[in-house]
Amino acid sequence: MRRSKTRPCQTTISLARYRRHCSRGKLQRIFADNNNFSGTLPVNLGDCFLLTDLVLQNNSFSSNFPTKIWLLPQLTVVFLNNNNFTGTLPDELSFNVYRIEIGDNMFYGSVPASATGLRVFNAKNNRFDGELPIDMSKLANLTDLVLPGNRITGTIPKSIELLQNLVRLDLSGNRISGVVP
Repeated sequence: MRRSKTRPCQTTISLARYRRHCSRGKLQRIFADNNNFSGTLPVNLGDCFLLTDLVLQNNSFSSNFPTKIWLLPQLTVVFLNNNNFTGTLPDELSFNVYRIEIGDNMFYGSVPASATGLRVFNAKNNRFDGELPIDMSKLANLTDLVLPGNRITGTIPKSIELLQNLVRLDLSGNRISGVVP
């Protein structure tokens, strides 16, 4: 469903009727970006075990993002930029996820440290806090770490030198101090 520009009542996306597609392994990609969707995502979206792509950027979704989705075994890309999602990311993400773009939301907690397949992590303008992971060696495939406008504190860990593929590091607008390794 979409929220009509002429009727400002709130509508929600309902994937509940697609549950059978998830359980039968049919739903693999969801592209619903650049619309006027609002409300919450159904928790049963985390039952779509063959879901590879979740693209919901530039909408008005809100509330907690279902944790089960981060753990879907086939999930590869997640684009949630420019919504109002909240919640934390589990430290252990799906092994196959290689691109997470969640900028301009309200995610909080720590930056994931054990996403071995992750190449792009863009979480600008959220509420991530605490220090960067001390041991970043499990993020060896990371090419882009984009975290401006969060509440990250502490120092840049020396283990960032282990990220041989890193080409973009943006930590601006945080509370980081100390020396640059």
